Amino acid sequence: VMTNVFSEMLAYIPINSVFLETDSDFSMNIKDRYATFAALRQLDVKTLREQMFLNFTTFYKDKWKHHVG
Repeated sequence: VMTNVFSEMLAYIPINSVFLETDSDFSMNIKDRYATFAALRQLDVKTLREQMFLNFTTFYKDKWKHHVG
């Protein structure tokens, strides 16, 4: 169960600045986290998954480039 402060924070943080994970709290699996966050933001889970993938690719786009020289 999320606290009100945490729910409010999730409601306002920019969607393009979010990653969802389960490392800090194992009481909820990743599918449940996506469903909870999507409901809070009034999004369907598919749209949220697509945004999370875009966030991931944007954040890591230059992280795996090999530098020659």
